[in-house]
Amino acid sequence: MRDKTLLIGNGFNLTLGNTMSWSKLMTTLGSTLSDGSNVPYSLVFEEIASTKSCSIGRRNSDAYLDLKGDLAQAIAELSMKPGEVHYAFRDLPMTHFVTTNYDSTFEIMYTDIEPIVKNAGSSRNILGPISRTNSVDFYHAHGIAKWHHTMCLGHEHYVTLISKIRSRLYSSADDDDETILTRLITGQDESLCIWPEYLFTNDVAIVGLGLDYCEIDFWWLLSLRARCFAPCNGLANYGNIITFYEPVIGNESISPSNEHKLSVLKALHIDVVPVTANDYSSAYLAIADRISKDWDEQTFSDK
Repeated sequence: MRDKTLLIGNGFNLTLGNTMSWSKLMTTLGSTLSDGSNVPYSLVFEEIASTKSCSIGRRNSDAYLDLKGDLAQAIAELSMKPGEVHYAFRDLPMTHFVTTNYDSTFEIMYTDIEPIVKNAGSSRNILGPISRTNSVDFYHAHGIAKWHHTMCLGHEHYVTLISKIRSRLYSSADDDDETILTRLITGQDESLCIWPEYLFTNDVAIVGLGLDYCEIDFWWLLSLRARCFAPCNGLANYGNIITFYEPVIGNESISPSNEHKLSVLKALHIDVVPVTANDYSSAYLAIADRISKDWDEQTFSDK
């Protein structure tokens, strides 16, 4: 029986009253782009950082680190508290919780949570769990606001993140020897207890995650997974189940770019499940119920 992993993005927090979309958060840092812009946020961040680096009086400071500090402060000032949607997902029978969010809103709901990493030090990419309860490990795939140097925003940071992941899943950083990954998939080696591994070995529910172009770490891992489980590689019988739950609100039509993204996910053997509702809160509550039922069925079929 495979472990269950919940992977969430900022969609959860958008159901709260005191929160901001990514475009609004970028605006607080100095972006002039509107909500409808198609420019990836990693490029927006690079634009802001480059502009500030050349500003008079700031040429001797690290604009990237300063901006991460500003963003961490903006997140802290929101003082987000978990809402009904968060509590609905808290009760799911998961083993691992992975989020791309920088806040700790989800973890607040647990009274028995204990820190694993007490000081990030100079590390910018933390692949292991940051905290843990008796039954759930908590991972922040793109960093956490309390250690703002770990917040993954610009292209260079995404590249170093992928490089670190690759160094853990491959025998060396510059070869294609997938022995380590294969042994993890087949259970010959013990778990590395890092979040990228779970995309190959756990049943994963993805909720509230936009999977924009800038999140190249996830796209690379999902593409690698599809290749690993291709019939020619002899690992198809070990294939896990990853489900991407897509909220569909009222009569809103899916944008062409989003349709293409969903098409690519299907091509990468990700199950795409649309859930229709009148608003996002209702959609996420319905998704929580659907995941509970899906995982029950998967657990039964594994026995």
